[in-house]
Amino acid sequence: MVSPAVSDLSGGESDSDDDTEDDSSSDDDSDSDSESDTDSDTCSDSDDSDQDKDTKESIAEGKAVTAIENSQELNIGEYDFIKVINYCRAKKFTEAPSKAALEGELKTDWDKDEFYKPVLSEDPLLMHQWTKDEDFMAGGDNKNIKRNRFIRKHNVKRRQQEIQKLLEDTEIGQGRLNDGYFDSYADYGIHAEMLQDKARTEAYRNVILKNPHLFKDKVVVDVGCGTGILSMFAAQAGAKIVYALEMSEIAFDAIDVVRENGLADKVKIIKGKAEEIAATLPKADVVISEWMGYCCLYEGMLDTVLEVRDKVMKHGGHMMPGTAGLDFFAVSSESLWHTHRGFWDNVYGFKMKSLKARAHKESKVLEIKSSEVVSPMERLIEWNLNTCTKEDLSFSKPLYLESNIDGELHGIGCSFDCDMVKIADNETTNPYLAQLMGVSVEKSENAQETFVNVLSTSPYSTLTHWKQTFFMFDEPVKVTCGSAIEGTVKISRRRTNDRELEVFLKLECNGADICNRKYSVS
Repeated sequence: MVSPAVSDLSGGESDSDDDTEDDSSSDDDSDSDSESDTDSDTCSDSDDSDQDKDTKESIAEGKAVTAIENSQELNIGEYDFIKVINYCRAKKFTEAPSKAALEGELKTDWDKDEFYKPVLSEDPLLMHQWTKDEDFMAGGDNKNIKRNRFIRKHNVKRRQQEIQKLLEDTEIGQGRLNDGYFDSYADYGIHAEMLQDKARTEAYRNVILKNPHLFKDKVVVDVGCGTGILSMFAAQAGAKIVYALEMSEIAFDAIDVVRENGLADKVKIIKGKAEEIAATLPKADVVISEWMGYCCLYEGMLDTVLEVRDKVMKHGGHMMPGTAGLDFFAVSSESLWHTHRGFWDNVYGFKMKSLKARAHKESKVLEIKSSEVVSPMERLIEWNLNTCTKEDLSFSKPLYLESNIDGELHGIGCSFDCDMVKIADNETTNPYLAQLMGVSVEKSENAQETFVNVLSTSPYSTLTHWKQTFFMFDEPVKVTCGSAIEGTVKISRRRTNDRELEVFLKLECNGADICNRKYSVS
């Protein structure tokens, strides 16, 4: 898929994570407000009375409050306690769970990011500054209420800001980002770019139309169908029915497109969240999707595809694509370096080091020419999409590259390849493929030939809209032919937006550190 600028949807600056993996940061949230034994002058006696009443009413909520009281004995932090409070508010307990239950079998129930969201608007328990030794929650007298109310008044704004940030780090906060993400796919321009990408579209068309035995009278599910192009290819190949799932408003255009082409009896466009729709569908023989983003995993759509696969695909069914792999390689390009890094050293005679530092944190999606690749391509990881899990999509792997030039390296490039269908051991009559797969031709005689097609975004292949992803070094690195570049690559989701990626490179060359940096892919 083409990748919309979802980073712009977060509503503010990007997170301020440290660039290096080993660095850690901690926020000093200690307050400088002095304690007082008297109420603030701005608080009238009637205000105190009302607030005392509100607090008492909040605490007197039967089983939920009993559970909250029990949770005070848990050895948990402030934010976990927020989740426990909201969990207890949300559940209709017939019997208040004990401390042992909350830290035991119920922990997986309440320890979810969704419970950062308050159940009660302006919940006093969330706004109150609880402490472990406070008598209030343990059923004692209210001698500390005034002191804590004073502190609370000075900290409400900070607490609200913290809770809002936590919400943005969770599925709840992600909902707003997801709305913008899906809205971006309602625009026809994105679909025009994808459809005009011949390498991408023809790879799908070829693997579908040249493998009619995989589609004839079969049930197909298309995840994120967009304009419906892949669904219509599947119908052309003889599919019995295609369930085309699409969350964005482009679904309504897809309905018109399918009708216009006389395929409405074969292709059923269903607008909604694919993970939820999948639970209502019959078992499918083929699950097809164009889910890839920059650096393969950007956008996080593969999570959805795998969840749909697990719900609908028959045993022995096919995923298209069937495999996906990430390749890394060394890059030497003075022109790319100057455009994106060296430029900031002299901007019409001025230095702009602060902007250069910000540029260091970002990867670049651009075309890397094959002549700029100065090492063999190294397959870092490959996923069998018929069997892999969501957990396989975040990983740390060793990387070893060997320079084939005397000169300078300017960074590391990344591309991906997809085998459009994963062939099984008995699915070829081609002697060459049978030899590669380690099976006899005789074993394959009853199989129909499966056409294998590769969609590649390598610098050696036809340029696609995904281009390549470039991770530039802070400074050029001098190498000789045969110099080893080795270390680790760690790829994970960005905490503030799980559709974006963080790629951490820790590399050395000839015994010297050359890269120890976290890059965003957004």
